[in-house]
Amino acid sequence: MINEKKITFIYNTAIDKYRKTVFDRENHEESSNPIYTKEGKWQWGDTWSGGFLIGSLLLLYEYDGSSFWKNKALECCKGLNKYILDDSFQDIGYIIYFSYAIGYDITKISHLKENALKTAESLFNSLMPGGYLKCSWMSDGEKIQSVDGLMNNLIWIWAYKQTKDKKYIKAFQKNITISINNLIKSDGGTYEYVQADPLSGDLIKPIYKNSESIDSVWTRGHTWAIYGLIKAEICLSSQGYKQYLEEIDKLSEFFIENCQNYLPSWDLVASKKKHLLDTSAAAIAASAFLEYGHHLSINNDLINGGKYWGYGERILIQLCNNFISYDHLHQGLLLDVSTPFKYINAPNESAIWGDYFLLEALSVYRRYSQQ
Repeated sequence: MINEKKITFIYNTAIDKYRKTVFDRENHEESSNPIYTKEGKWQWGDTWSGGFLIGSLLLLYEYDGSSFWKNKALECCKGLNKYILDDSFQDIGYIIYFSYAIGYDITKISHLKENALKTAESLFNSLMPGGYLKCSWMSDGEKIQSVDGLMNNLIWIWAYKQTKDKKYIKAFQKNITISINNLIKSDGGTYEYVQADPLSGDLIKPIYKNSESIDSVWTRGHTWAIYGLIKAEICLSSQGYKQYLEEIDKLSEFFIENCQNYLPSWDLVASKKKHLLDTSAAAIAASAFLEYGHHLSINNDLINGGKYWGYGERILIQLCNNFISYDHLHQGLLLDVSTPFKYINAPNESAIWGDYFLLEALSVYRRYSQQ
């Protein structure tokens, strides 16, 4: 168990840091958001991770009910408006899901829902006939499939929950099927990218960008796959059937087996000389495992529910006890993020997605551990 006093202290620390961050944002372009820290200072830009500051503010609003967080989140959303209909960029799924879609779930403000549904519709234009989302940011991107697509699916999963229109289920199932075929290795590891036939979706060859080598496993991408499959499985179970249990178990066991004390390196099989923790991947996994453990338990699978809840809780305990920055000069919350390694290759740095998923994991933990 995580002591409620510890959780409160972490939230209060986050509140202090993010008050300073949103005021600092006034010194940057409207579309700019914090990405990762260097020597404790946020580096700002307009990237795929633009929704996570908003998501973090919304989770703080959910925690203390202060309109300050809601209002600041809505202000930040204005900087993302250009992405709502940007069908050339598959990462609109990331950007708009973790801002507008989650924003609607928490605030019930109608225009957030309307814009998120527009993005869900727009994302269809990035879906290749072969079933995967093209990687528009890479050369020859129509022939490239990425593990990130399993997270961009989240906007379709959310859209189905809002509309009950099964075209969204068909789209994410098609994408997940080809992702399982092309991106999951026989041993339970994952490829971050593959070259594929855009018409058939058939695998041509794996390629890599963020992992140490073609034979290793980029940790954050691996946890994207776990998180995306868990969200899809929970959604589909509401339709009365189970589909991805085997793949989730395979990916999860590979992750846990390649961690040390439930904490992963930036690459799950990286050489020891390059071993740096990636707490952001740990936070992603913790949030997904806690959600899945609760889901399985309330659906009478108490053994597996307990297993996944236990994984999530143990990871979260490690993060809360050892990797929170209480230094007011360090602008991030979660320390020892090291991905992508080519940008964050020193200990004690943070990333906006690491902060977001830590807060999300805490939110899930508080919600379900009290039931």
